[in-house]
Amino acid sequence: MDELRARIQLLIAERNELAAICVREHREFVDHELERLALLDASINSALNALKFLAPPEPQPSQVPVQINPDYRLVAKAYYDANRDGYKFVSQLVGDYGRWLVTTIAAAEFGGMVLIGNLEGIPWSSKEPALWSLVVGIVLIFSCGLVTYFNWSALAELYDKRNNVNMLVNPDAFPRDDPKLGGRIKFTYVSAIVLGALSVLSIPVAAGILSWLTP
Repeated sequence: MDELRARIQLLIAERNELAAICVREHREFVDHELERLALLDASINSALNALKFLAPPEPQPSQVPVQINPDYRLVAKAYYDANRDGYKFVSQLVGDYGRWLVTTIAAAEFGGMVLIGNLEGIPWSSKEPALWSLVVGIVLIFSCGLVTYFNWSALAELYDKRNNVNMLVNPDAFPRDDPKLGGRIKFTYVSAIVLGALSVLSIPVAAGILSWLTP
């Protein structure tokens, strides 16, 4: 039985060392490492069952760690991959939003200011309110881009907290919900949408003001 206990300790040490390597190198498990972890878990569980069968009926203190449910690793791996893929998707979405939508709206408003400023035969008193409407729109769209960046940084912080490869072998390392961070993500997300919509509205408002004030 002493040899069996020693064997169990060696298997556990090998499993912990494999997890520690990935943590130190800040990388994910590769396929052959996941297969090795699954094999180690199966060996540990088999040895624990044999030890339990051979142990005397008297209760004895045991230092063998609690077994991990084999299904846990499947769930943890799926959760880990979903977080990684979700972060990649959000990063691409934020990049496209800033590169195309924000830039297009800002360019349209700058173009509107140039167009209105170069109109002939219209008094300045009629142009000025329309120009101020577009200036407000430009401020709003730049604010929208800034809030979008804050939203992305909050998502990056969330991913960093959940990007813990130790969770694949240790249930205690499974990520916990952070209500404060979740509130920041929702607030910046809604704020970016509202600011972007208000900025777009400044264009028809400017056109309406110019049309209304032009004799």
